[in-house]
Amino acid sequence: MSDRIETYLNIAGEQIRWKRARPALLEELRTHLLDQRDACLAEGMSEEEAQAEAVRQMGDAVSVGLGLDRVHRPKPQWGLLLLTVAVAVAGVVFRLVLTAGDEWPTASVGVWETVLALVLGIGGLFIGYFLDYTFLGYHGKRIYLAALVLGVAMVALETVGFYDMSYLAAFYPLVYAGWLYSWRERGWKGFLCSIFGMIPLLVVRCVSGDSGLMFDLLVLLVTGVLLLMLLSWKDWYGIGRKAGIGILSTGILFVGGWGCVRVLSSDYMSNRLLYGFRPELDPTGYGYTGVNIHQALESARWMGEGLWAGAYPYEMMLPGGQEDFLLTTMIHKLGWGPFLALILAFFLLTICLLIKCLRQKNTLAKLTVLAVVMPLAFRTLVALGMNFGVVILFAHFPLFSGNMALVMDMYLIGMVLSVFRQEKLPITARKTQRTYFGFGQ
Repeated sequence: MSDRIETYLNIAGEQIRWKRARPALLEELRTHLLDQRDACLAEGMSEEEAQAEAVRQMGDAVSVGLGLDRVHRPKPQWGLLLLTVAVAVAGVVFRLVLTAGDEWPTASVGVWETVLALVLGIGGLFIGYFLDYTFLGYHGKRIYLAALVLGVAMVALETVGFYDMSYLAAFYPLVYAGWLYSWRERGWKGFLCSIFGMIPLLVVRCVSGDSGLMFDLLVLLVTGVLLLMLLSWKDWYGIGRKAGIGILSTGILFVGGWGCVRVLSSDYMSNRLLYGFRPELDPTGYGYTGVNIHQALESARWMGEGLWAGAYPYEMMLPGGQEDFLLTTMIHKLGWGPFLALILAFFLLTICLLIKCLRQKNTLAKLTVLAVVMPLAFRTLVALGMNFGVVILFAHFPLFSGNMALVMDMYLIGMVLSVFRQEKLPITARKTQRTYFGFGQ
């Protein structure tokens, strides 16, 4: 490399303030200069003349560097960050206000524990925001194996409470997305490894059963299948779009049909489905919670506490009114107005995330966002259904229920915002699609 070209690159690089973008931009600039130099050499110029002409045609180094600096800058997501924090703070305030007092049959929500969870959640949000999400693609297989080992260790130790498996399972869609990304252009081997890679995650989660088991399994299955369909549509594995989509569609029909038969043939699951939608048919059994939720909602006002007509106080009639059914409690205690305001704010956040997701051109970026946003949307729908009396699956409402769950939700949202913040990072197209900061498209 001549001193002339190297000097030019050093001057241009000094103008680029984003350190993570600088190496890729200078590499691209170096490639253009060398191509132009080679063209000049082919015309009969000497080495020194060719280098001088290449630098002259490229333009002033300071101007070129400033131009690159203007284009490639981080895109701050302060609006979405503040909206996330605002929804989380509102959720914490409502939890503390609604569950205060001795009338609840179980202990009310701890003030200090809840405030600490909020602080940790905000910290997790900004940690995820400033971390480089591309490590998920660069270390996809290692992260996958580490998640399996951790899951097996947690099951073996039979840990509970803070280390509940449902918290680890919240990361499984993201872990699986990294696993899928790591099999690019590996043919049928990569395609099959991608599909069967979901099984160990499902098995580890199945071993540790709790009230959220069915929900976690469905989230991983639905999210994983949609991510596989997306990659097959892009012919990610090099087996052809029709082959990938066809095999996945056949598998979905077969497994889905088998699952429906098993559910309908199980008395427990069929009753849970029936009384989940029609709780009044079994008011003292499967439908007990649903009936009480319907009664609370029917007596709710637009503003202010509703007129509960039950034989016993509301707090005694709705188990889980402090956590799983906190939205129902909010509607009953405060009215539909505050509830709708909170839901609209959360929906605004979710819609913004989805719209920005659709704009992502980088495959790893899109996989990362979808692996977080799809479970988030699914959890929202299930939690709303629960709190409206359709009690079939159990899930907490994002940013609203639970302490550790709040920390997890905010960190995952921070990961999504990290993707949006780095939209302007250059991607150097190479054979392996690997750049200094991770992977390309």
